[in-house]
Amino acid sequence: WKICNYTVSFVADGKVLKSSKITYGKPAVAPTAPELNGKTFVKWDKEFNFVKSDMTITAIYEARPLSIKYVNM
Repeated sequence: WKICNYTVSFVADGKVLKSSKITYGKPAVAPTAPELNGKTFVKWDKEFNFVKSDMTITAIYEARPLSIKYVNM
């Protein structure tokens, strides 16, 4: 048998942030997700603690609530 390595890519906002070769069964290390205007990073869309195939892992964001301040003049 031979040890297999797989490509794990982390993607945010359509851009590849990091791509690494990971040995079967080992965890991947996520990069810091970038801040997006008006959005907050929530999580990665897949678990990557036990890599057993090529993976593309995408950042999930949610819109930040807007706050409106009314000024009475």
